[in-house]
Amino acid sequence: MPKIDPNASKKLVALTFDDGPSPYTDKLLGILDKYGVKATFFVTNCDPGCQYDIKKEFKAGHAIAAHTYTHSYGTIYRSTSAFWNDHEKIQGVIKKQTGQRTSMMRFPGGSSNMVSLEYNKGIMTRLTKKLPELGYQYFDWNVDSNDAGGAKDADE
Repeated sequence: MPKIDPNASKKLVALTFDDGPSPYTDKLLGILDKYGVKATFFVTNCDPGCQYDIKKEFKAGHAIAAHTYTHSYGTIYRSTSAFWNDHEKIQGVIKKQTGQRTSMMRFPGGSSNMVSLEYNKGIMTRLTKKLPELGYQYFDWNVDSNDAGGAKDADE
């Protein structure tokens, strides 16, 4: 992934996709290729039959980042060790498909989510403080397409 100068005057949009790969990945890769756009894919193992698409994303020049193996709030936010166990599983999938691990990640629900409180109060603070020590950088989002539940159809 190219280094970005935060002081540069040129505006930059980072296009990211979460929760894949899925049966739609091939179509998405075709659209991105058609327009010469690169993206970052925050991957899971929610659709194990699509793991090979991580390799396709990587070979097409897209960045691959971890988004947990299960994406199950009740599993990953039960404890810090449960989170890291789940994270290591997705790192194994990423390494198998790309030949390398990733230092980029995104927390399901974001780094300051409220859903984790239901399982383990304060876990997000503990996890985010540990990341730099382990060599990871997390990325949240600042624009939400509402595709995770708010939008009811493509026009929305």
